[in-house]
Amino acid sequence: IVTLLFDISTMKALLWGGIFLLLWIASKYLEDLKHITVLSGVWRYLASLQGKTGAIEAILTDRWGHNIAITSPTQDFMQGDEEWWQTAATTGSTAPKAEFDDWSKQVVLIMAHSIRDPATQQAIGVLKLTYGMTRTDSALARSSGNSGGIEVELLDGQGNVIASSGNTPRMKPFAGAREAVLANDSVKSYQVEGRRAWVTSVPVSDDGWRIAAHVDEATALAEAHRVERYLSIATAALGLLLLIGLWLLDRFVATRITRPTVVLAAAAER
Repeated sequence: IVTLLFDISTMKALLWGGIFLLLWIASKYLEDLKHITVLSGVWRYLASLQGKTGAIEAILTDRWGHNIAITSPTQDFMQGDEEWWQTAATTGSTAPKAEFDDWSKQVVLIMAHSIRDPATQQAIGVLKLTYGMTRTDSALARSSGNSGGIEVELLDGQGNVIASSGNTPRMKPFAGAREAVLANDSVKSYQVEGRRAWVTSVPVSDDGWRIAAHVDEATALAEAHRVERYLSIATAALGLLLLIGLWLLDRFVATRITRPTVVLAAAAER
């Protein structure tokens, strides 16, 4: 400042201006350092949240949508232009939404919730959790068990297959989605690729998501037809045994009763 007062020049003004700018940036950096411990604790919390809930990714943003803490690499530093972020920041939360994630190359379930200042109730950030469907696929596979061709699907509100116990294509409409909605307490039939199939379902959320179990009619009736064939064979065998028994009874009666009676009647006549 003294130098500027006594020897003013453009170069010196720029030099001192640069020095003051660097000092201001350094002061801001030192101020941000105070939050490192807090952010480290947030990251540890998000990491533990992953293990507890099965989420494959957790993102915490500030009030403008910039990433503050993440648990895995992400393509975008700015989330404020994403639909899920805008919905959560405006309404408080987003309904569960399934989509194909290009980054992880799998179908994922996304949920987001705003973080609000207790005093003002203003949104100061958004927390987003992303879930893979591997655990859900395994649970559906266990539920189908060895039930002879029955497959179990998780459907979203639009009837798309989100998770499956088999190889049903994900994020594609389920052929019996309309019938599944009507089959809450019953079994409905529908046509798929020229075959007749049966479906029943139970709702799992208020957003129209449901678990649907379905099986081809031919597969479902195969066991019944097999039992029916065995019953037919058993009935025929029983009928044959009955005929043989009647024939043996007839022979017994003829030998032990009818023939002696005839001989006795002939002797009486003589």
